[in-house]
Amino acid sequence: MLPIVVVAGPTCSGKTDLAIKLAKAFNGFIINADSRQVYKDIPVATAQPKPDHVNSDGSWTIQGIKHYLFGFVPLSKEYNIKTFNRDVKKLLASKDLSNKLPILVGGSGLYIDSFINSYDLKHNQRSIYTRSYLNTLPLESLQKIAGSNLDTLNESDSKNRVRIIRLIEKGQKNDLKGAPIKHIYLLKDLPMELLEVRIKKRIDIMIKSGLEQEALGVLTKYDRKNLKGLNTIGMKEFVPYIKGEGSIEEVKSQIYFHTRQYAKRQKTWFKRNTIAIKVNTDKDAIKVVDSRLKGNS
Repeated sequence: MLPIVVVAGPTCSGKTDLAIKLAKAFNGFIINADSRQVYKDIPVATAQPKPDHVNSDGSWTIQGIKHYLFGFVPLSKEYNIKTFNRDVKKLLASKDLSNKLPILVGGSGLYIDSFINSYDLKHNQRSIYTRSYLNTLPLESLQKIAGSNLDTLNESDSKNRVRIIRLIEKGQKNDLKGAPIKHIYLLKDLPMELLEVRIKKRIDIMIKSGLEQEALGVLTKYDRKNLKGLNTIGMKEFVPYIKGEGSIEEVKSQIYFHTRQYAKRQKTWFKRNTIAIKVNTDKDAIKVVDSRLKGNS
């Protein structure tokens, strides 16, 4: 069985282009690992690649390469780590794809890690707590989640939110991991200064591509409070604008601010991965994959 090639990295780092080059070079197909790009109706806000053709199985063909798990989930439905893992497993079990190299591409680190590390997802979705979720909880709830592990902290730290959150994160990593799936983990990263330039350019392109119209249409159609897909960068910034508060330039400024914050969080997440192979150029990435597939380290 062929290993899975992971192409991870922060937003605007060039993951999509690299994934397509790898798929062309090694007879591969692409699986989306972006928790927002799975949704319908918000292709501009989530920077989904544009399909050249939509196939009968729901996949997209782009530059002759099959792309899976893009733009297929209605905004009215929740999509989470469990459903992501289920869908990826189905794809890998497909006879039609058995001789092709699977390439998992995206910036949702937890989604990627949950699959390649075979997380135990038999429990409720909240068995995996993201830091953003933990930060919303009161101290008492954090202490309850930490459980007996709280005894490993001194009295002061046991009342310290930051310390408890770190304790929870450390504990769940050990509890949830299973046998890792054979994979080649590529990290496409760029200096923050260059990412900032790319983020600004992307926002300009998104505005020209109809982001405002997309946001106004979707936000007036759905109740944002009940839809996870709408609480995303590129959508939520338009809420005040719809109410007549602020200008489009202020919306763009907020999108930039939130995207930059997100990119920094992504860089922090991926930096902790000690087995990721950082690739500076697409040519370097192709060489790494070629070497690994031939059995060279």
